[in-house]
Amino acid sequence: MKKELLAYEQAEKAKNDYLSSLNKKFEDGRAEERAKAELKKAEMKVNLMQDMARNLRSQGVPLDVILLATKLSKEEIESL
Repeated sequence: MKKELLAYEQAEKAKNDYLSSLNKKFEDGRAEERAKAELKKAEMKVNLMQDMARNLRSQGVPLDVILLATKLSKEEIESL
């Protein structure tokens, strides 16, 4: 009876360890996906600000106004 109980407890521990490792992998994957989504969002925002700066420059808006409106650096705006 003791051997059977010990075997059962060991099997339960192995199962719980396995499920725990799967859960950690799942959570790690979700964190990675969230990070990728945040990066994509930041890239889209930069692209939008660059487009805005290009449009403002083409309309003859002063550089200092474009700097304030877009939060881009002077070098970034001049390179567009």
